[in-house]
Amino acid sequence: GDAVIRWFSILLIALQFLGPTSKTAAVKFENNDPAINFGSDVTFNVRLSPISGIQKVFISIASEGREAVFYAMDFNPLGEATFKLEISQQPLRAFGQVRYYYRASLSSGEDVVRKPFTFEYADTRFEWKTLENDDFKVFWYDREVDFGQTALNTAQSSLNSAKKLVPAISP
Repeated sequence: GDAVIRWFSILLIALQFLGPTSKTAAVKFENNDPAINFGSDVTFNVRLSPISGIQKVFISIASEGREAVFYAMDFNPLGEATFKLEISQQPLRAFGQVRYYYRASLSSGEDVVRKPFTFEYADTRFEWKTLENDDFKVFWYDREVDFGQTALNTAQSSLNSAKKLVPAISP
């Protein structure tokens, strides 16, 4: 009797902390792909619904090799949130992966976090071609594939020569 009631009470308390509330489950994030203006800015847009109870919207952005940075987004009454990342303020590595996620702060005090998205910060000014092997990925434009293959072969042979001079464990 008492042991069953005590166990059931503990289970209910644990579910309050572990399980999502109805408000948390109800917030929907509709992501649009970031608009890249290479070398200048990246604009992030997301639509949230329903908008009742949402007080603020934030974005966390992390590029390869850098710590994540958290920003407040502009949030309008239609449920659209926007943030323009100025590359001069937070440089992104060209052709690097950028990971970002959204967080909505609700009037109830809860924070709703969306699973992360990623994109490649590619130089959109050119139509890039790529080749890769286990060690390298080379990018070029305005040339044929033999140019890229020569660059890949040169990089690989240089690495092989360096390994002979300085023995090291390959990643």
